[in-house]
Parts: sequence; C-alpha cells; structure tokens
Amino acid sequence: KVKPNGTVAFGKAISSLESSVTKVTLYGDQSKLEDINYLVAEVDVTDLKENKDYKVDLKKPVGVTYMSVSSISVSITLGTVAEKDLNNVRVISRNLKSGYSVSAASTADAIVTVNLKGVSSVVDVIKSDDVVAYIDLEGLTEGTHEVDVKIEGSDSRVIYTSKTKKVTVTITK
Repeated sequence: KVKPNGTVAFGKAISSLESSVTKVTLYGDQSKLEDINYLVAEVDVTDLKENKDYKVDLKKPVGVTYMSVSSISVSITLGTVAEKDLNNVRVISRNLKSGYSVSAASTADAIVTVNLKGVSSVVDVIKSDDVVAYIDLEGLTEGTHEVDVKIEGSDSRVIYTSKTKKVTVTITK
C-alpha cells in the first residue's frame, strides 16, 4: 500500500498513486509472516506541485529475513483539488473497557460531517460507508468525557477531516 505523507501544494490533490510492484514475496518466521497482509510504502508529498516519480525503499518487517523486492517506483499524478462534505456519519467507539457502555451526550455528539479533499473523480464516488468516524476510549472509565473525533478513510488519495473536532460522551458501568 502506498501511503502519502504530508500535504501537496495548495490547490492540488493526488489523482493517482501507481506502484511499479503490486506483490512482494516475504521469507522468514512463519508466525510473523501470518500477521503481515501488506507492506506500507511511505512517500513524502509535502508541497508537491507537479507529477513526480519516487524511488521508495521498503522497510523489512520484524521476523522477515528476505524480501523479493527491496525498493519500488511510485508515480504520483496530481489534479485540481475538490471538496465534498459527507453528512450524517455515525461516530463509533473503540477501546471501551469491558463491562462499560457509552452514550453520546446529544445527537450532535453521535453524528458528524466529514469533509473530503481530493480530485473530483475520487471524492465524488466516496460514500459514508467508505469513511469511519470514531472516538478512542482507551483508559477512560465512568463519567462524562470530551474526546477527539478521528477519521479513517478507504482511499489514501483523499484527506478526511471531521468538521466536529470533539464530542461529549458518558461512560457507565
């Protein structure tokens, strides 16, 4: 998976990420290999203004002794940025301690609007099902808490931002 890091130049968005390689054979400890579904190739796109090809060295995961490919070429194509809002994205919780339940303080704390930035051909086809809005309740116990809303999206060419930064929830036993 190619993962762009950073923000491209103002007014631009990533329209395509093409990798020279789609499969890598890994050799190593079987128990470690079972946990690996893909390798991440990170590309720094900070202030990128035009199409560019990158050579990316793949990081060898722990437990892997040999990889059939150690570096790949990534071709990034840019286009003009477009925006779209997805309304009514339900906020889910993660890492709630066993035996506890959580509820939103209000409807506004249970549903958020997510802003998408990317090229129009990409953002126009993204639906609410392609986006996850969540709150991480790790380490929280009973009481009322204000927590950050985090967004995950299925397409690495898009920047996902929740218009609501924090929500209020109540945790009960």
